[in-house]
Order: sequence, then structure tokens, then C-alpha cells
Amino acid sequence: MHELERVRFHPPSSRQLLARVLDERELVMAIQHLPPRALTKLIEHVGLEDAGELIALATTEQLEKVFDEDLWRSPRPGEDEVFDAARFVLWLEVMLEAGAAFTARRVAELPEDLAVDALHRQILVVDMDALGAEIAVLGEDADQLEKVLGGSLHHELDTYRVIARSHDGWDAILAVLVALDEQHHDVLVRILERCCALSSLDVEDHGGLYDVLSSAETLATDVAADREQRRAGEGFIAPSSAAAVSRHAAK
Repeated sequence: MHELERVRFHPPSSRQLLARVLDERELVMAIQHLPPRALTKLIEHVGLEDAGELIALATTEQLEKVFDEDLWRSPRPGEDEVFDAARFVLWLEVMLEAGAAFTARRVAELPEDLAVDALHRQILVVDMDALGAEIAVLGEDADQLEKVLGGSLHHELDTYRVIARSHDGWDAILAVLVALDEQHHDVLVRILERCCALSSLDVEDHGGLYDVLSSAETLATDVAADREQRRAGEGFIAPSSAAAVSRHAAK
């Protein structure tokens, strides 16, 4: 057998492919002009966890539309996609490879409803004055509340205490919030204010399930509607809408 016939072709790994792309100036320029759908496919090919340098080159407009593709998952075939909060945290962790300042700038430039909805799923935001007033009226029960608060992952920003709902992703979320506070303080205050209003509903003793669900669900619905409006301009149809059309046509 000829010696060359013994050599098997091994396609380049995702890391090798990304390194080659980043080494070519023309390719870097091309990435910034890629249609968002094509950029999404490229990130999927490389793997999100390995695409930090690639994401750092993308524009905010590209990322917003990539998020429309990547951050929404359908629980079951035929059902509309829902926002994947855990996936958003992974995106933050990958973006932080380019630095907290870069990540904070990108978050600040996102639609505010999207940022609030995504963060509210990960954190509780409590007004410090309100918290102090609540502790003051609890009497003997205050010790238990303070013990729980002391044992939670939390950080104080502006007039708020930010409390992690889960340990997963807390370091990434905190890094972004601190960077927002340092570089985009007004944006952070607006986000915390809105998250605090939603969190207040979550923790009210007698607020009722309806108030808690309707407030958070309304925001999530608004975010989904904004996303569908953007996608409709590109010719996409939501699965539920497509199913409705199919049922109507079948009659």
C-alpha cells in the first residue's frame, strides 16, 4: 500500500478551527458582518464553552439576535420555546472570559426587559430599608430571619441586598452586577429596582399566588413577545402559530 494511503485525514478540532479564524484578520472582519443565524451556527459548531474569543468579536446587535436563537428551548415538540435561564448564566460565564467590563457593557445594551427577566430568575433583590423595617417588627423571630440571610449568598449594591436563588452561576452574576455598578450605575439601579418589585411579590406572606405569578409571567410574556416580533421580521413563525395555521388549513 502506498505510504500516503495509510495517512488518515483528521478534521481540525473546534479549538483549532477557532484559532485559525482568529489568526486571520479578514476572517475576524467577516465574523462581525455575519448574519446572526450564521454566527449562531458557528458558535454551535465550536461549542459555547470554547467560543469566548469568538463571542468577544460579535456586536451587541448580533448577540441579541443570537440570544433569540440560543436562549430559548421548546420543552416538547410543537410547543413554543421558553427562556432558558441556566443557559443565560452559561453565556455570562463565557462572556466573562473577555472581561467583566465587556460583559457588563453587553448586558447594559440588551433590552432591559430581557436583562430583568433573566436576572430575576437567578436572584432575589430586597430593599435594605424595607428589610430593616421587617426585621424590627419580627421580634423574637428576627433571629431566625437574620440567620437565614447570613447563611445565603448575597451582596449589597446601592440600597439593595442581592440574594442568590441558587449557588450555580452566582460568581458570574455577581461579577456582572459589580461591573454594572462601576460602569453603568444608572442601568444597574433600574434593573435592581424592577427585580426588587418582582422579588417583593415572591416573598410576601399573604400576597397570594396570583400576584406572584402574574407579575413574573407578564414580564416573561413581554420578553417572549418582543423576541417573536423580531423573528417575525425575518420570516419565522412560532410553533403554536404554525400549528394553528395547520389546523385551520386542515378543516
